[in-house]
Amino acid sequence: MEYIEFIEFIRRIIKKAGKMSLETKKNLEVTNKGLNDIVTSMDRDINCFLESSINRYYPNHNIISEENNTDLSVVQNSNYSWIIDPLDGTVNYVHQKINFTIAIALCKNNEPMISGIYDPSRDEFFYAIKNKGAFLNDKKIFMKHENSLQECLLNVCWNQKNNPFKQPFNVRGIRQLGSASLELAYIAAGRLDIFLYDRLQPWDFVAGKLLIEEAGGIITTAYGKKLTINNKSSVLATSQSIYQELNNYMNLKTVEE
Repeated sequence: MEYIEFIEFIRRIIKKAGKMSLETKKNLEVTNKGLNDIVTSMDRDINCFLESSINRYYPNHNIISEENNTDLSVVQNSNYSWIIDPLDGTVNYVHQKINFTIAIALCKNNEPMISGIYDPSRDEFFYAIKNKGAFLNDKKIFMKHENSLQECLLNVCWNQKNNPFKQPFNVRGIRQLGSASLELAYIAAGRLDIFLYDRLQPWDFVAGKLLIEEAGGIITTAYGKKLTINNKSSVLATSQSIYQELNNYMNLKTVEE
């Protein structure tokens, strides 16, 4: 089956990239991209490795990466496109060497078909195959279904002025890991319950989008719109039951900017 070939390819290159990330580099170069945004020489090294590996085996496929500035419209115009984030959680990587991931998604006709998210520090490989399920180290995973918001762990990062909340809501606790791909993987695996970000690029959420869907959850924009993979967007992910309860607390008719 074609999907087996692709997932084994992703497994091989993503774990090699993870091994690269754990190698000690005395002269790690860190460059500021903007406010609270940095890039390292490791980002570039892993990106180069992933792109060269994909080009070697699938030369006719497009590649979209945080580091290569490819026009996102190619996702719509291509049969196969790879969307990659060579190091999601770079600040964590520089300061802690934990809570960072490598994320890869293979898309066809503007939808992710196969995706992988690898946490090298814990050797956890999350992956999903369209209509086949979501997995953690080859064991099938499912969304956790809490009965109410009060039982949920909320992962939130909201900095925009357009507040989507009609009123505060009580949750069991609030967490932020600093890596959107890792947080989405944790939602899919039942370690967190609600994921809410005000603005993410496709390479931050596409791999996790398929994980959420295949684990039985729902993922949309924060305003209840369909989440497209060729534009930056707000992102809301949770279980079906909690999503319905969230509707009562959020301004879903707000126009997203």
